Amino acid sequence: MDTDQRPYDMSRIDRLKDRVVSIRPEMDLENARLLTEGFQETEGEPLVVRKAKAFRKQCQKKSVTILEGELIVGCSGSKIRGGILCSDTCWSVLNDELDTISTRSYDPFYLKQKDRQMFEQEIRPYWRGRSNYEEWLAQIPDDTRELRDNGVIYINRKAVRGFGETTAGYEWFIREGLAGIEASIKTRKAKLDLTVPGDYEKDYYLTSLLIVADGMQLLAHRYSQEAARLAALEEDVKRKTELLEIAEVCSHVPANPARTFREALQALYFYQICIFMEQNAASYNPGRMDQYLFPYYNDDLQNGRIT
Repeated sequence: MDTDQRPYDMSRIDRLKDRVVSIRPEMDLENARLLTEGFQETEGEPLVVRKAKAFRKQCQKKSVTILEGELIVGCSGSKIRGGILCSDTCWSVLNDELDTISTRSYDPFYLKQKDRQMFEQEIRPYWRGRSNYEEWLAQIPDDTRELRDNGVIYINRKAVRGFGETTAGYEWFIREGLAGIEASIKTRKAKLDLTVPGDYEKDYYLTSLLIVADGMQLLAHRYSQEAARLAALEEDVKRKTELLEIAEVCSHVPANPARTFREALQALYFYQICIFMEQNAASYNPGRMDQYLFPYYNDDLQNGRIT
């Protein structure tokens, strides 16, 4: 559709879309490298805590980039259009296609030689024998394995990646902010009695949630800092203002409850990219965002913040 015939100016959206669809998809192994380093640093600790600490390490160290024209920022990986490998779940999905993934006829992902070397020298050696997929393979019944091997059922997809078909608590996340969520977690922890069977494991789990929440806030803070840095260098007055607004928004959410429609959108998007960072999958669904975002949109309209 011709931009001039649209009721609204969509030129910014068109530029952002064109940039994504015109880029060659790549394998993105930055998260896998950081995850591997995180697990190597926490040998012997409870698995759920190790996973949380590895996620926080990703939030602390991953690439933080704000692209020209962006207003809502964040990326689950380091590439504009990349395939993220969750090596703790299944490193072998890449191993099986090392020689073909860049050139296969269907849905190719370019694998740089340096990334291949990193996979072969750092990621694969650590995760061989440790992944969820290998544990699953060792436990499935023989009759299920036979049905799978003969093409009667196709269940590998659910074992090599996140399950995906879910809608996380976006409304709760936006409404409470991580500060409110952390307060609820700490209240739950305070009620535990570690002499009661099961409470010890619950304490580890709740501790891991606090670690994850801390990581998400660190990531948002890094985006706020990057926006401020870019604003200081920007000569275009309009873009400088936009970058300063990004810095302000990311300094408030997701740590705190969203106050505006834009903050609600940014909080939602931070949550979405962090879900993909933790476990790549195809179908994480934001749900009825028209319903839970409407109060913020309507409040902005009523108060003249948007038109």
